[in-house]
Amino acid sequence: MRHIGRNDRIDLGERNVTMRRLLAILAAMVLLLAACGGDDDDAEATESGGVEATETEDEASDETTATADDNEAADDAGDDAADAADAGEIDREATLIYATSFITNSLDVPNVGTDFSYTYVNLVYDGLTKRNSAGEVVPAIAESWEVTSDTLILDIVDGRTFHDGTPIDAEAVKANLERIINCECRFASQLAPIGSIETSGNQVILNLSEPAGTLLEVFADIAGMMASPASFENEDLDTNPVGSGPFTVREYSDGGVVYDRWDGYHDVENTLVASVEIRSIPDDNTRISGFISGELDVGLARLGQLGEAEAGGLNIIMGGNAQMYILALETDNEALADPDVRRAISHALDRDGISQGLYGGNCTPTVQPYPEGFPGYVADATVERYAAYDPDLARQLLADAGYPDGFTISMGAPAITNYTNQLEIYQAQLAEIGITVEAIADEGRTFVQRLSEGEYDSWLGPSSTARPSTAAWWHMVYHPDGARNAGGYELPGIDDLLLQLNSATTPAESAAAIEAMTVASLEDGARTIIVCSPQTVAVHQDNVGGYQIGLANNLDLRTVYKTAG
Repeated sequence: MRHIGRNDRIDLGERNVTMRRLLAILAAMVLLLAACGGDDDDAEATESGGVEATETEDEASDETTATADDNEAADDAGDDAADAADAGEIDREATLIYATSFITNSLDVPNVGTDFSYTYVNLVYDGLTKRNSAGEVVPAIAESWEVTSDTLILDIVDGRTFHDGTPIDAEAVKANLERIINCECRFASQLAPIGSIETSGNQVILNLSEPAGTLLEVFADIAGMMASPASFENEDLDTNPVGSGPFTVREYSDGGVVYDRWDGYHDVENTLVASVEIRSIPDDNTRISGFISGELDVGLARLGQLGEAEAGGLNIIMGGNAQMYILALETDNEALADPDVRRAISHALDRDGISQGLYGGNCTPTVQPYPEGFPGYVADATVERYAAYDPDLARQLLADAGYPDGFTISMGAPAITNYTNQLEIYQAQLAEIGITVEAIADEGRTFVQRLSEGEYDSWLGPSSTARPSTAAWWHMVYHPDGARNAGGYELPGIDDLLLQLNSATTPAESAAAIEAMTVASLEDGARTIIVCSPQTVAVHQDNVGGYQIGLANNLDLRTVYKTAG
């Protein structure tokens, strides 16, 4: 497939070519790319977290390899590890080698450049809170909390220390939070609702300038990771951090990071390997070859590599999480400001065909931003109810909105094979209802810049919907001040809905607020159209267990172990 230049329009030929034929052609092209290794690279994450090309953005494939759905089994990884430990099978002196496609720019929290670095820094630091595999926030350094409309009170666990022996107490937490609040870094805005911080005994009292219950979600991510205040002035923090997590850093290089188990960890009996190596291997072919040869223990693969992984005898885990492929519509375009037009576009997208043709059925069609099982998932917000593929209905909706002959819009995408494939599909499917798409594919940084400046009428890409918090995503794409809402669309009642979410004091209240926003967005003709949720693919050797695919899209290696022999 040819490269699509910045201002090139993709011409797919005669419009009477059926979508099934188009999908078959694209599938064959993509299978060829997958067999040759393809040319997709992970795009950098944007600072806002709104559009992120992550490691789950796999090369497209029409392979329909049958794999076990291990997501439910992965949720029981802790029980499996306990059983293996009881049986004396776990090799506690093992080195676990995990392979990924990128290297973190820093291991010092304020300087961490992308959300992908979570896997690297999570081994070194404990957070104030953490997420379990179901995406729920649970205690960590903060063993309990109390949320009110104007305060968040954290009870700090007693008796723990950082790697250098500095106590983990309320003052240490206050110092960490103030360091983030005052840093010139991307995390400062995540803590913006904190007006001031006080301590009382082992309590940290956060005085809030606005309700911000979802800070507990932020604290489960990178911004909530605690470092020793005694290390703040160390010149080598980027490569030699001082946290309180289960591992310390032995070596940092361009090729990856090597960690050693910290014997002083409060839960060291459940730190089941002696060391971890995270290797940065950008080339997909080199990485999958390393897994097949046995050099690498576990890591993420591409959907296009499923057949190769299975033939190589690898174990395959697949699961969905809070990452979606989206098509966003900017409502400063007069046509796209009409809810019926937005509904028409959603009905024009053949989500099942896209999933089958580009991803071998491994991108779950959906219209909502969270996967089944995640807090706030709406059981009856189905594709059938809100966006059934129906070109005739789509054309009627356009006519009712005053566009019987259609109109023309621009559509931007990252210049990565996965997204240019989507771009061609959307262009063809919208042409079927009379909408002409001027397709634009831009390189990573150019795409983000043009996106931020509102130069596209519409755009597509991946979106991580739960990190650093659910409230952050909804504000970003549905509030008129949102960083990924250049057209200034305002979801009816968004301020009250966000207030409801941020004021929630229980998980049930938080889930109810998310459900209310999801339904409100769909009823108003979603300006951020959710297309499908791509499956994360991981591969591992027979002697590796405990790997989990978290619903919140946070990859945690702490539960992974190796068995003896």
